[in-house]
Amino acid sequence: FDYRGYGRSLGMPDVLILRDDALRIYDAVRAKTTGKLVVHGYSLGSFIAGHIAANRPVDGLVLEGSGTTPLEVVHARIPWYYQPFVTVTVSDKLKQVNNLAAVSKHSGKTLMVSGENDASTPEPLARKLYDSLVSTQKDYVLVANGTHYNLLNDPRAKNAYCQFVLK
Repeated sequence: FDYRGYGRSLGMPDVLILRDDALRIYDAVRAKTTGKLVVHGYSLGSFIAGHIAANRPVDGLVLEGSGTTPLEVVHARIPWYYQPFVTVTVSDKLKQVNNLAAVSKHSGKTLMVSGENDASTPEPLARKLYDSLVSTQKDYVLVANGTHYNLLNDPRAKNAYCQFVLK
């Protein structure tokens, strides 16, 4: 599917509407699917996937290149030497987006894939998110030298993904 305002979709993007849209899309897919349904979120989409897993039963959750909260992602990207001079303001709507809170409601199977050199969603945030998972059925794959854009090209990550989906 295309997010509102992207691709072939009409409308204006809005984070809270995107989350509602994702639940409606999940419900439509679930109504047509009798088999397993795995939700996979990449980058900012991982926040949407986390929201789905917090609000709907999923057979598996994959978070690739994920972060904790928008504010923590932005702060993690600011070099330490600039931080005393930079103030970041997050909109009230973005403050409601919290992957830490979302995944704390998901106790099912989860696979997280993160890149060692991911500058967009730095690895320590993915690790923090992984550590906050309540699920005992979880796996974390750190791709050595992986960036934000090549994670599932890694043979170990690809194998973990295939095993995750097949189980």
